[in-house]
Formats: sequence, C-alpha cells, structure tokens
Amino acid sequence: MSTYWRRPIVCECGHKGSVRRRESDWSSDEWFNLEGFAGGHLEITNGKLLPDDLLAAMTPKCPQCRRTGKASYAGNWTMG
Repeated sequence: MSTYWRRPIVCECGHKGSVRRRESDWSSDEWFNLEGFAGGHLEITNGKLLPDDLLAAMTPKCPQCRRTGKASYAGNWTMG
C-alpha cells in the first residue's frame, strides 16, 4: 500500500501549488511530482535529498509568471 503526502509551495509571484510524495510500504523508494507547477518528477531509491535540494532538482516552473526556480516551501508535509 502506498502513502501520499503533500507539501505546499508558492512562487515569488504568489502562485500556489504543491510537491506530492508517494512512499511504499514494501520499498524504501519515494516518488515526487509537482502539482500546480510545470517541472520534473523524481524517484529516489535508497536515499534522501534535503528539502531545498529536492525542490531545486524538480525545477518548478510557474504557470503564472513563467519563471523557473522561484518557488519555495509554504508549509509542512501533510497526509493526503
């Protein structure tokens, strides 16, 4: 069974979105994708990234101002 988490992010222009994390009960792998922003997704196998490194690696692009890398975290992880 998988567990899903979300962490809100916000662009400097005010646009809001989130990072979505999925973790599995049967594996140490984690999957991350962006919601509300264009950009990449990540699969992390047997390791961890620091939160700021994770966001930078996904290169979020704001659909409102079209700038890349201007999003930052706006809260903590919540289940869902």
